[in-house]
Amino acid sequence: MAERLRSPGAALLRSYGEDVRDWASGITKRYEIAALILLASAFAILVAIGFGIAALFHFVALRYGEYTAFAILGGGFAVVALVGIVTGVALLKRRLPPMPGPQRQLGELRRSLAIPAVQQVFKPGDRTRAIARDPVAQIILATAAALALGWIVAVTRNSRRGM
Repeated sequence: MAERLRSPGAALLRSYGEDVRDWASGITKRYEIAALILLASAFAILVAIGFGIAALFHFVALRYGEYTAFAILGGGFAVVALVGIVTGVALLKRRLPPMPGPQRQLGELRRSLAIPAVQQVFKPGDRTRAIARDPVAQIILATAAALALGWIVAVTRNSRRGM
């Protein structure tokens, strides 16, 4: 079990998990900012009700009358609150960034698995002597090596074209 956790696949899986966590934290930060703006807008509405009506109402009412005072103060703070709400909703409706794909980790996994496999095949020992004596095993090994090399070249060319 401990050997399995140290494998290249586990490290790449952790790396992909970190990429997804970073992606999710970016989305979370956006929602936090939008929620703070909406809270500030709600606070602006409370300020509009409290300070606006208490302090400015008296001044405007003395100069222009009570009905004009209600219209000016209520409308002004309503505009401030609406601007804040529209801004917060616009932030919440923005398009989310795409979820990161595991292409980088899969490329590293491919390379990390290929090197030990090639070393194991070319390592002198009982297997090498058995393959040297068996012509069918030599043909199968040569075919597998050619296919693997062709696959690696094709994947490398396709990944470079996509960039």
